[in-house]
Amino acid sequence: MNAVFADTFYWIAVTNLNDLAHERAAAFALSTEPRAICTTEEVLTEYLNYFAA
Repeated sequence: MNAVFADTFYWIAVTNLNDLAHERAAAFALSTEPRAICTTEEVLTEYLNYFAA
């Protein structure tokens, strides 16, 4: 199993239905194991800041 790094772009696209990349990100999320996606605390902070704005 190879881990994949998920950046802020990915997390926003997965959760924001209006994002242009939502369908592609959602399809990727369904096609991979949840344990194979890794991220950092800094990315999650940027993600939360995006929705707080």
